[in-house]
Amino acid sequence: MLLAVVLVSCGDSYSGSDYDKGYDDGYDGEAPKKNSDEYLEGYEDGDYDADCDYYKYNQLWNKYRAIGCHENK
Repeated sequence: MLLAVVLVSCGDSYSGSDYDKGYDDGYDGEAPKKNSDEYLEGYEDGDYDADCDYYKYNQLWNKYRAIGCHENK
């Protein structure tokens, strides 16, 4: 019973950093929700990683290399 309470209480209490929130929004393709430098840096990183993952998954190797994905992994 205690385990169930702990798991339920963790679900909606995410209070990550602005960077983490920005990363998640960028990766998910959502519009930016904040203007802080930390948030926008995370947003750009998430958007970039999403593009790299998409190109890799779909084997679009020219696009993957063109944006420098292979250099960061």
